[in-house]
Amino acid sequence: SELCFVINDKSKGRSGLMLGGEARVALPIGAYFGFQADGGLDRVDHLWATTARGHLFMGLGGYGTLGPAVQYATLDKAHAWRLGVECQAWVGAVSLDGFAGYQRGDSSRKFEVKTGGFFCGEARWYVDDNALVGVGGGAGPSREFIQANGEIQLGGQLSPVSMFARGAIGDAADRSVLAGVRLHWGNGATLLARHRQDMLIPYAGCGLEQFDHKDIGLYYSNAG
Repeated sequence: SELCFVINDKSKGRSGLMLGGEARVALPIGAYFGFQADGGLDRVDHLWATTARGHLFMGLGGYGTLGPAVQYATLDKAHAWRLGVECQAWVGAVSLDGFAGYQRGDSSRKFEVKTGGFFCGEARWYVDDNALVGVGGGAGPSREFIQANGEIQLGGQLSPVSMFARGAIGDAADRSVLAGVRLHWGNGATLLARHRQDMLIPYAGCGLEQFDHKDIGLYYSNAG
C-alpha cells in the first residue's frame, strides 16, 4: 500500500493536484506459476480514477517472468480495457519490464479513449539491494510519454517503509511529478527481493495514459 502526493497536468497553463493509493497481492500457483492482482484509486483534478489489473505469469528460474495481463481503468465516466503480454528480464542489478497489447474503451464527454495498440515499459537499476533508479515510457493510440523514477527502502531490509518519486513528460507539454511512501507487508526483505520474489509484476510504467482530455491534454500518471 502507499500514500502519495502529486503535481499533475501543467499542459496549456493548467495545474492541479492528485492524491492516490495502491494495493497489490501475489499468490503462487504451483512451483512455476503465479497470479498477482493490483488496484489503485486516485483523485485527479476533482475526478475519481480507478485502475485494476490481473497478471498470470510463469517464473523463469531467477531470470524473469512472462505471461498475459489485463487492465481495466476508469476516469470520470470514461472506461478503458487493455489486454496484452507482460514480461520481465533480470540481468544482474538491472530489471527490464514491458507490457504490450491492445486497448479499447468508452469515451465520456471530457475524456476520449482511442482504440489501438500500446506499449509501456521500464528499466530499473538497483544501486544496491535497497535502492533503485529507473527510466521508462510508453506509446499508445493517443500520445507518448517518458518518465524517470527512484525508490529507497528506509532502514535496510528489516524496514517495511520505502520512499519513492516519479516524474514524467508527455506530448503537448504535459508534466507530472509524484512522490510518496510505500508500506510493504510481510517478513523483512530487501527492496530487490521484494520486487523479484514477492511482488513480481510492477506497473511497468503504465498509468492513465489511455485517457486523452479533449480540452486540456493528457492524463497519464497514477499512483502505481
